[in-house]
Amino acid sequence: DTSVTGWCVLAYVSGKLAGLEVNPRALELAATWFDQVVDPANGRHGYSKRGERSSRNVGDHVRRFPREAGEAMTGLALFCRYMIGQKPQQEPVMDKAADLLNASLPDYDTSSGSIDHYYWFYGTYALYQVGGDRWRTWRDKVREALLPHQRKDGNFAGSWDPNGVWGHDGGRTYSTALATLTLQAEYRYQRMVR
Repeated sequence: DTSVTGWCVLAYVSGKLAGLEVNPRALELAATWFDQVVDPANGRHGYSKRGERSSRNVGDHVRRFPREAGEAMTGLALFCRYMIGQKPQQEPVMDKAADLLNASLPDYDTSSGSIDHYYWFYGTYALYQVGGDRWRTWRDKVREALLPHQRKDGNFAGSWDPNGVWGHDGGRTYSTALATLTLQAEYRYQRMVR
């Protein structure tokens, strides 16, 4: 699936940047996967097939967290495309994917099920690579969504509540780790394409 493929791409690219010997064929196959799951009409990257929305747990998870509330796989795949050296000039789906992310901006709304730290993490890293107005719009919205909701009380100080899509599974540590990494995006990576 696209989620696991993305984490593998980031591990491979990190290894390569650290000077490890990395099989370039693995990154080529990851690019082939992203091409197989993208809807070229709108840039949406699917979870396990073309244009499919993100997965959800069985039961009422999909009701509480509608798949339509975010574009996690699109954000992940767009970021990975940059990391493996693709450029929007050669891959037009990259610009479409960036537009799709900007059409579904971060919104901290517990009643709509729109809180998705995983999506916000990958959307932030992807749009930081895109730069320009799309990045600035996203950055402002992700800060609006995260900063006011960081806990300031007692033992919870500095953390985020696990009330997003995968918060029940990952808990406070997961939610806090992704929120923190999201807010650090522009300090952790340089832009791959200039």
